[in-house]
Formats: sequence, C-alpha cells, structure tokens
Amino acid sequence: MKGIYALVFLFFSSYSPVLAFPQMQVSDISGALPNEIVFIRSGLDHVNTVLQSDCFKNAVLASNFTENQNLSGAQIYALQNSKVTTVKVVMYTGSWWANHISHTIGDENEPSTVYMNRYYVKGAYMVGDNLIHEGEGHSLGFTHYHVKSTSEPYGMNAIYESCAPKVWLN
Repeated sequence: MKGIYALVFLFFSSYSPVLAFPQMQVSDISGALPNEIVFIRSGLDHVNTVLQSDCFKNAVLASNFTENQNLSGAQIYALQNSKVTTVKVVMYTGSWWANHISHTIGDENEPSTVYMNRYYVKGAYMVGDNLIHEGEGHSLGFTHYHVKSTSEPYGMNAIYESCAPKVWLN
C-alpha cells in the first residue's frame, strides 16, 4: 500500500497547474518602516484583487501594447497565468534628483526586486500601482524606453488604474 501512496505523491508533486488568474506574492520586505509594511501588504491585496478581476483579464486580452516581446494580449495573459509572480520589496528614500527631476516612483534594478521610493509610495494604492508595473511588467521581461504609456509595463499601470476603482466598489 505504501507504494501506491508514493506513486500518488509523485504524480501530484510533479503536477504544475495553470493558474486561474495572475497572482503576485511578496517574499521579503526590507527598508520599510512599520506603517509602510502595513500598506505594502494591503497594496499586495489590492493588486491581487485587480489581477483576479474580469476587468483586468478583458483589458489585457484586448491590449495592443508596444514593447511587448511580439506577444499578443492573449499570450501576455497566458504568461501572467503561467506562475505566481514573486517579488521582494525594498523601500528607500529617493535622492533630490529622483524626487524632483526624474520623478522615480520605483524601479527594478535586480530581477524580481521592486524598489519603492517612499517620497511617492505612501499608501496601498501606490504600492499596487508600482507592483503591477514592476512585477507583471519588468519581472516578466518587458521593458520600455523612457515613460511610454503604450509599453506593457505602463499598460499594466493604466489597466490597474482603470480597474481598481471598479473592483473595489463591488
């Protein structure tokens, strides 16, 4: 009988299901103050609520992003569904240049590490907006040149900003 249990375990341990919808998780938070940790966790909940919505799915499927690795909206949505996007969050205090000239809200200098400038990121909504750009954009390999609203990462921002009020009101 033990052999049957081992066979069942082997089957399920090698099974890799397709997700029902895109999901994001934060594996580590560093540099954050206690109140920032609270709104980072809340922002993660917000972004996952948007990712689970029909609003998000329909917007990605209908998208026509530039800088999209030659993928259609359906292929991008399938990529987002292929695994849970896991990121680390690092809060930092931006330089005068970052805060007043380049207006850097966040970035991803290392793969799957989202840097958030506390000068701009002061609540759950901005955390969600930053996570979706960096996590569902750059962490999946999408880029942009300067601020380009039609790129996949900035397109993720536009979808988040459009869907969030609809999802949270329901």
